[in-house]
Amino acid sequence: MRRLVLGLESSGEHQSAALIEARAGDDADGVELACRLLGEVRVVREARAPDVLLELVAGVCERAGTEVGELALIAVGRGPGSFTGVRVGLAVAEGLSLASGVPVWPVSTLEALALNALWPGREVLALIDARRGEVYAGLYRLLGDARMETLLAPRATTCEAAVREARQVTAREVESAAPAAGERMVMLGSGALAYGVGDRALPRAAHVVSASAVAERALALWREARWDAARAPTVDAAYLRKSEAEIAADLRDGARAMGGV
Repeated sequence: MRRLVLGLESSGEHQSAALIEARAGDDADGVELACRLLGEVRVVREARAPDVLLELVAGVCERAGTEVGELALIAVGRGPGSFTGVRVGLAVAEGLSLASGVPVWPVSTLEALALNALWPGREVLALIDARRGEVYAGLYRLLGDARMETLLAPRATTCEAAVREARQVTAREVESAAPAAGERMVMLGSGALAYGVGDRALPRAAHVVSASAVAERALALWREARWDAARAPTVDAAYLRKSEAEIAADLRDGARAMGGV
């Protein structure tokens, strides 16, 4: 059975769209699953508007000789990341779904980023620069075929705290003789680069969340759900903290309250 999955990612400095083809038998576990990237297009630091992402979708579909209505699934990065970028990606995914009837599967951008490490069995600390001295962080163990185990739930924290907590978790894994015992933790992402902890063995592209990784992760989750798209998470954003506008509003409200004392 042939399944086409469209991936959308706009939570960071890049906006991208990718199309992957998966072929598998009718078995629920998808033992014969084989994936192929049909195309991926990306723009850097364009205005985060829906029409830009829609143009990328049109381009990648045209190159692959297909249309949105022929897709089996639309995967989209749900954050954490840029508040505006995440909203744009979700809006485009929902709009395409509404027009075509193709289901949407939202994916954590931290999980998609972790896939760039490429080493099954390794612990990966995914770090996305959240500005204001913080990062969005999540620790995962890659299991192969875009599957993974969450070792440290996503959070907004300092890079120093994220690395310290991750090392504590991996130390416990070594003590318990886990499958990845003794292996070196991989740190990647814009947050890892911003604070100088990024793995130097990885190319710079590995520190960027891609639409193809979003599509691959959604495909793995869909497969685990026995190909039932109704089991997809709610299509909403995973911000992890308040936006700068909300923080500014809180500060203004606090100042007014103090002024009224």
